[in-house]
Amino acid sequence: MTASPPGLPRPVADPMTAGPPGAADPAASRRSGRLPSIDPDRCTGCGWCVASCEPHLLSLETVRWKKSAVLDEPQRCTGCSDCAVKCPFRAITMRRPATAGPPG
Repeated sequence: MTASPPGLPRPVADPMTAGPPGAADPAASRRSGRLPSIDPDRCTGCGWCVASCEPHLLSLETVRWKKSAVLDEPQRCTGCSDCAVKCPFRAITMRRPATAGPPG
């Protein structure tokens, strides 16, 4: 947090350092034990999640002419949730591995 600009009642988060919980500490994120679960019905294959994944673990896959995101290496995922935050279609939710996968 940085100091409030004049006229603002409370501190304002610095957009360059603020992020989802655990983003600054990948080890803490791994302890959360959550992985991205991609809903293929909501995913449009826009690629925002792929671009936001710093360890490059997401990719786009085309099946029957429909493009969708997939998590290639779940064991290397830090659980930072950047992909879920960036998804404009809310197609990604963070879930424990036992429930990760397509909802339903």
